[in-house]
Amino acid sequence: MEQIEINVELFGPIHNKPGNRLIKVCFASGSSLLDLIERISVNYDYDSEALDLIKKSIIEKKDISSCVILLNGKRILDYDELCFTKLQEGNTVTLMPPIVAG
Repeated sequence: MEQIEINVELFGPIHNKPGNRLIKVCFASGSSLLDLIERISVNYDYDSEALDLIKKSIIEKKDISSCVILLNGKRILDYDELCFTKLQEGNTVTLMPPIVAG
């Protein structure tokens, strides 16, 4: 399966850490935004904490309203859009957990 490169801007929770981090991830072509959120992992504890909050809200509760998720600057507003929006080469996905978004 063809791999595409996605830019992920992840906003950390708090704790005097950097406000956000831009990481590049390789992903299978045709994957959805939900696939990305379910499968992405990071190497830093404070990023991991933010990602855990996002995953808990979206995957466990199917609640997208408490997080901010942007695809190329456009906010994703409902769960179906998250499931059916396909990622493309060079997309930028912004993930902001509930603590930061609220």
